[in-house]
Amino acid sequence: MDVLGSASFVLQNEALTQNRLAKDVNALATGLRVRSAADDPSGYTIHESLDTKIAGLQQSVTNVQTATNLLNVAESALSNVTTILQRIRSLIVESNSDINSQNDLQNIQAEIDQLLLEINKIASETNFNGLNLFSGQFQTGTLGAANPANLGVLLNETPPFPNPATSQTGSNSAVSGGQFFSPQQTTVGSFVPTFTVWSVVTASNNMIDPDTGINVGPGVLLQEVAYSTLGNTFGPTPLFVDYSAVPINTPIPGAPIDTPGTFYPGGNPGLIYNANIAGLSAADVGAQAAFITQNPVQAPVGSHPLAVNDGGDEGQTVSISLPNINTDALGITGISVLDPMLSSIQNIGGVPTTVVDGVASSNNVPASYSEIVVDQALNLINTARAQIGAQTVSLQQDANGDSVTIVNLQAASSNIRDANIGATVTDFTKQQILVSVGNSVLSQIEVNASQLTALLLNSFSGLGAAQGAPTGGVTGGG
Repeated sequence: MDVLGSASFVLQNEALTQNRLAKDVNALATGLRVRSAADDPSGYTIHESLDTKIAGLQQSVTNVQTATNLLNVAESALSNVTTILQRIRSLIVESNSDINSQNDLQNIQAEIDQLLLEINKIASETNFNGLNLFSGQFQTGTLGAANPANLGVLLNETPPFPNPATSQTGSNSAVSGGQFFSPQQTTVGSFVPTFTVWSVVTASNNMIDPDTGINVGPGVLLQEVAYSTLGNTFGPTPLFVDYSAVPINTPIPGAPIDTPGTFYPGGNPGLIYNANIAGLSAADVGAQAAFITQNPVQAPVGSHPLAVNDGGDEGQTVSISLPNINTDALGITGISVLDPMLSSIQNIGGVPTTVVDGVASSNNVPASYSEIVVDQALNLINTARAQIGAQTVSLQQDANGDSVTIVNLQAASSNIRDANIGATVTDFTKQQILVSVGNSVLSQIEVNASQLTALLLNSFSGLGAAQGAPTGGVTGGG
């Protein structure tokens, strides 16, 4: 009987069983099937690559959450600006009535001025993690640009107050068809931002131009009421009224509409805009057109949208644009509801000259202008809020998508690295049984070996006695 061979075979298998048992113990203790590259080289490499991707996506979710918090701060600030603008508009509507005393208007203007200061304070002090959100550094494109075909010219076809000839607001259409007065594209920055209302106020067979004294024959009289908050850049006073005679049925293309400063001795000449005047007739008395010219606010040099990495990999970013919301950018700096100083052109010695006529009898022009630009400012803020809301929704979708990807990648990584606890427990129990069986077999082999040795010794002892050898008992024998 090959006792040693049998024992060696059992010991070899028991060593293998002990190794399997040790792996099962480690797997159950750590929950991992693959703890190093030695356990599964290719699986370990794939797992590490997946973990790198998961870590990047988890950070991108954090980035998105931080960006969402930033947008929440921006939205709260814009909500406050909206409330302020709505209050300013209510004050303007309250002021646009001739039953208010000068003291009433001054009190209203004082509150408006303070609210404008508050808007500038919000614009300069709203920040997130040290970033000034509304300084314009994160603005893209232009703010306040209207129709690109008439850059800088914003058309408002409904005049804010009645035509003095008819006491009614009139249409901008000429009887002959088309707009009786339409602005043309003017290079941004070459004109003075202002608010103008044009009205056909009367007609005559012998119409004399008040500025030049020239008799144009049958014609109509156009009234220009212009208002600007630019002070001396615009002219001697904020409110300017002028009259021009235009021959009937004579279109005037590209007429230069000058600022009052052009006629004022020592003033600053400049354009409001160029305009086309249709061929008018007496039937067009009552027609009106109102225009606002504004230079759109360009984004500062070097401005850029905020970039947020929302995908875990380089280049996977989303852009966040935040506008400049100070009163200059919104076009409401210097708005007033007070009765303005009034100027007009008078023919002095045959020279058209701008003269100051004193205080206007009503505040309806500056109040109407203020209401229009505040409405525009509200539109700009509402647009910015809608954009922020859309960006917030987009970021939330990005975060949701990243979270789903993380779950799937974690599942894939788990399939590679994590231990199958059920199978490992089963294998662990199996290996324990095999170890116990192996130990039992070794014990039995040892017993069998001892019995065989005793039997051989007894056999050798009996053989010696038969040949005259000394007799003696075997120690420990039965």
